[in-house]
Order: sequence, then C-alpha cells, then structure tokens
Amino acid sequence: MPPTASVLSTYTTFTASAMLVRSVVSEVQAITSQLIPKQLQTMLVSKLGSLCSSPSSQMTLLIDEYDGYSINELYEASEIYLQTKIATSMERLKVSKAPRDKNISIP
Repeated sequence: MPPTASVLSTYTTFTASAMLVRSVVSEVQAITSQLIPKQLQTMLVSKLGSLCSSPSSQMTLLIDEYDGYSINELYEASEIYLQTKIATSMERLKVSKAPRDKNISIP
C-alpha cells in the first residue's frame, strides 16, 4: 500500500487540476457567450455532438394530432390502422421492416 503522504499528494494534485479545468471551461463559456450569438452556439454544439456520437439504428417518429388548427390526416390514418394492431393502453410501439419484407412488423 502506498504511503499516506503519497496518496494525499496525488489526491490534492487531482483536485487542483479538476478545479483549474472547471475554471478554464467556465471562462471559455463566458467569452463564447459574449462573442458568438446563441443560435450559432446551439448549432455548433449540435453539429459537434453529432460528429462525436455513433450513428443510431433507431428513429423516433412523432405524428401530431393537429396541424395548426386542422386535424392531421396522417394521425387519423395511423390511429385507425393501429387500433387493429395494438392495445389502447400501449404508450410506445416498436415497428420494423427488413429490406426483404413487403410489410412492416409490429412485434
């Protein structure tokens, strides 16, 4: 087991480094928010995030019941179709279709 003084020294160094990184990040954020408009910041963070993340094999599809003040016909059609396939108590639905299949699969 390493000596106590060595462990405390390592802990102190790590803590000081973490505090330094935190203050540098805070300063960079402050400078960035003053120089770059918020919309551009959001777009850049979004693009950088998509570069760093792995591509997903899942997609979320939301169909709104209303399109402004009128009823969305796609919502009505999907509601009528899904009533024959799933229980009304379901909150999520997993749908799949392999390239070789002609129809979608609702497990």
